[in-house]
Amino acid sequence: MEEHRSTRLKAIFLRAAEVEGAEREAVLAAECAGDAALRARLDELLAHHEDADTMDILPRPAEEAPGQTLIPGRLVSGRFRVVRLVGRGGMGEVYEAADQELGGRLALKLILPGLVQNEEMLARFRREVNVARQVTHPNLCRIFDVGRDQADGVDLLYLTMEFIDGETLAAYLKRRGRLEVDEAQRVLAQIAAGLAALHEKRMVHRDLKPSNVMLPRTENGEVRAVIGDFGLARAVYEESLAGGLSQTGMVLGTPGYMSPEQMAGQRVTTASDIYSLGVLAFEMVTGIRASSESAVRAHGLPPSWERVIRRCLDENPRARPASVLEVAVALAAPKGLSRRWWLAGGVAAALAGAAPMIWRWVPSPDAGYEAALELLKHEYRPGAVLSAIQMLEPMAQAAGAKGEIHAALGNGYYCRYQETQNTAWLKKAARAAERAALADESSAAARVLRGRIHMAEGANAEAASDLQSALQLDARSPEVFVALAELAEKRGRGAESEPSLRKAVELEAADQWKSRAAYGRHLFGERRWDEARKAFEGVVASAPDNAEGYAHLGWIALGQERYAEARGAFERELALAPGYRVYLDLGEVLALQGGYGEAAKWFQRATKDRPGEHTGWGHLGAAFHWSGEAEKSKEAYRRAIALAEAARRTNPRDPVLLGWLGGYYASVGNGGAGLGLLRQAVEIDPENAATTYKLGVVNELAGRREEALRWIGAAIRLGCSVEKIRRNPDLAALRKDSRFSGLGR
Repeated sequence: MEEHRSTRLKAIFLRAAEVEGAEREAVLAAECAGDAALRARLDELLAHHEDADTMDILPRPAEEAPGQTLIPGRLVSGRFRVVRLVGRGGMGEVYEAADQELGGRLALKLILPGLVQNEEMLARFRREVNVARQVTHPNLCRIFDVGRDQADGVDLLYLTMEFIDGETLAAYLKRRGRLEVDEAQRVLAQIAAGLAALHEKRMVHRDLKPSNVMLPRTENGEVRAVIGDFGLARAVYEESLAGGLSQTGMVLGTPGYMSPEQMAGQRVTTASDIYSLGVLAFEMVTGIRASSESAVRAHGLPPSWERVIRRCLDENPRARPASVLEVAVALAAPKGLSRRWWLAGGVAAALAGAAPMIWRWVPSPDAGYEAALELLKHEYRPGAVLSAIQMLEPMAQAAGAKGEIHAALGNGYYCRYQETQNTAWLKKAARAAERAALADESSAAARVLRGRIHMAEGANAEAASDLQSALQLDARSPEVFVALAELAEKRGRGAESEPSLRKAVELEAADQWKSRAAYGRHLFGERRWDEARKAFEGVVASAPDNAEGYAHLGWIALGQERYAEARGAFERELALAPGYRVYLDLGEVLALQGGYGEAAKWFQRATKDRPGEHTGWGHLGAAFHWSGEAEKSKEAYRRAIALAEAARRTNPRDPVLLGWLGGYYASVGNGGAGLGLLRQAVEIDPENAATTYKLGVVNELAGRREEALRWIGAAIRLGCSVEKIRRNPDLAALRKDSRFSGLGR
């Protein structure tokens, strides 16, 4: 009964919203005769209805001026320079802004003051944002962070998010009119992929509509659908009302696209987004907004589209399709495409970040191969490599499988080996490489793969032979030159790697990133900060959802002692790939800025993420030591020692490991063991600045000032940051020594 009432409410609203004055009154009087509650709800909805179909969900202060809050040139939080107002919506104002620390553009979205003024709602909002920032997908607008500032004495709450340069789907439909079924299907498949990633994190969009879908174009002219405005403030406000807060504003999305249960103020689930997707699909191919399930029948849709849209618009949420992916699969049918095709090829790349179970379908070879290559191109996305492997394995097992399929599968296996260091993947990669070479003797890709496998096994001579063969077969492959550079490094001929890397970058397409990343890593290793920065800015431009680019930009900023900039880059990395590495990086930046207590919190997150890694415990021990928590510090260092000693049993002459372990022993008062291990580490690798620096610090802690000055001076000559030395509390007394200023000369 309640479902029927909510459906009726929506239908009456849509009819009444299309007319005005006496005609509207006549509709309302006829439909609501004797039902005062229904009439009151409709009057409320219509009173807040705007031409743009956007509803305010939070109260604005009565004195708020109608003009924009921020003017161009305004600096927000000392970092974001406002460029222009780009739009207004139910959640607030959206500005284009320039990031003064990292460069580039982003969107800065002011949230209406209702959240700022209520601490409980603000805490909920931050929790919602923390989840949303972990959802990374090419068909979702990325959320970076939430911030606060003031403007003319008024508290501001804002989101920073990806700036999407393109027109909205609403503008596109207005300009083009209704779309052909095949074009609509391509766009809807991408929208479904984005929603699937959102639903995987148990988030509901709540306001899917054409004006919340952007259509930027890639460099090759293809349209990329990007969903924005996740309704975070709306979700928090609804939760707050459910928790008993007084209702001072409307809890709404956009009525024409809202499910009946949402309009009636009932519980919102992923089924509500499925309803909105059905409305969107209908509008894209007919040019008309669907008002009900029955209204769909009369518009001559392809049979499969009519069936699935009617299911999406069912008044009972439980009767709608089980997922947005099911909707997209069904909508692919008008082109004569099978369910297997859609999962394998149509939007495979877009779905790389969605639920892994969608890859259980066996792909058709042609579409699946291209889709798998697209996944491997974005190997950094969670689940992308495994998804590609699952798609390629059935193709490789088929009779007469081409060499390129075996080579692609081998590359997938090799990527998994790099991710896990499990040699079982390396063996699989070797078998696939041999099959690729047998199936196609002219395959350069097979020889590059085989060369990399030989390098991993320490067989550098064999690797050189394979890579030279690959070069003769394809002298314009960036992968060949990157592999040649890797071999030069393996053989200790680092100087020979740079020409190969430069050639790889020269040959790489503008929308690719691997050669730039390899070149950037080389430059980073040589501490050529400005050149490395340029290379990784290219990585970020080509693959904006690749966390590695931001990680290296952060490390480069650290090397140049630009700590605020480094922190900003690591925060971008955190939004894309939260985990052990970035937790350590953020902790280190905070420690260098003197925030030892805050640093300890990030190091604690690192130890929870990887309790078996000694470096997290070592960093935590240092943070506790510098913040005056001696017992906690010793306990953390003891954990680090136990883990590092276990690692030493496997690799007793690893100079980096010996350096860490020596520092840990010294930190718990065993200076003799610490000095012995550090001296051994420096003997094995005398060019390691970090280990040399630690040897100097431990000598200072042991009261051996002459030795401390000697080794810290050597560390500076090897490239250790003087600023880092100045910020180390354990070296406060040494810095007062008159000899300190002359170190490193």
